[in-house]
Amino acid sequence: MATILHNGLRELARHESIATVIDRTLLRAMTFYRQCRLRSRQFSVTVLEEEKIAGLIKRLNSTCEVIRGPFAGLRYPSADSCGSVLLSKFLGAYESELHPVIEEVIARGCEVVVDVGCAEGYYANGFAMRLPGAQVLAFDVSPKARAACQQMAETNGLAGRLEIGEFCCPQTLIDLQLGPKSLVLADCEGYESALFTPEVIQSLKQSDVLVEMHDFLDVHLSTRLCDAFAPTHDVRIIQSSEDLQRSANFDCPELEGLSFSARGRILTESRPGVMLWAWFRARA
Repeated sequence: MATILHNGLRELARHESIATVIDRTLLRAMTFYRQCRLRSRQFSVTVLEEEKIAGLIKRLNSTCEVIRGPFAGLRYPSADSCGSVLLSKFLGAYESELHPVIEEVIARGCEVVVDVGCAEGYYANGFAMRLPGAQVLAFDVSPKARAACQQMAETNGLAGRLEIGEFCCPQTLIDLQLGPKSLVLADCEGYESALFTPEVIQSLKQSDVLVEMHDFLDVHLSTRLCDAFAPTHDVRIIQSSEDLQRSANFDCPELEGLSFSARGRILTESRPGVMLWAWFRARA
C-alpha cells in the first residue's frame, strides 16, 4: 500500500489536479486492501467436502467441457485458462451477471463479434459456437493467449470462422467499419480508456459494445466512457458479484449437497472487488 501511495504522490509531478490524484490514489489503496482480504480469506470445508471438491475438479478437468451456461458444449483443449479462473467457466457460472446480455446478442442474430482481450477464447469461441453465421475477430497481446484461443477453435471445429490478431488499437476498430448487428467485447485491463476514442465511438454508432471497466486503475474511467457513449448508445451498468454473493446465490446440480464454503471454493473468480461492465446498446 505504501508503494501505491508513493506512486500517487509522484503523479502530482505530472501536473494533474490534486483532487484527481487523491481520488485515484485512495481508490487504488482501497482496492489493494480489499484484494489482500479476499486472497487471504479461506473457505473452510470438511475433509469429506474436500474429497467431493477434488472429485468434481477431476471430472471437469477430464472432460474439459463447459457443461452449463450460455456456452454449454464448448470444449477446452486442456484444463487451462489465461488470466482467469477455469472451474466456474466449466460450470457456466463465470461472469453470470452477463448471461442476459449474451443471450440478447445471440437472439438478435449478431453477424460480427470483435473480442478485444480474448485470453484463451472463452467468449470468442463461445460466440462463434452460438452464432454459426457470425464472423469472430479476437485480439490479445499475449502469444500464449492467442495460441490457446486458436487451439480451442480447432478443438471445436471453429478455426475457419475465427480470426486472431495481436494488438487492437483505435484505428483497428475504425478500419473494421462495423455496422448493425455487430458486437465489440472489450476486457483489456484498463486499455479501454485509450481504445474508445471519440473517433472510435463515432465509428461504432451502429454497433453494440460491452466493456469491462477497470475503475481501480482510473477512478474516472467509467464516468468518462459512459458520457462519451451516451449520445449514440443506451447505457446500462452491470455490477459484478463478490465471491461470497456468488457462492450464496449461484447453484447447479453439480454443487448440490455442498456447503456455502465449498461452493465458494469452486466458484471464486478472485476479483479485487466489485467490478462494473458497461453495456452500450446502439440506438441506430
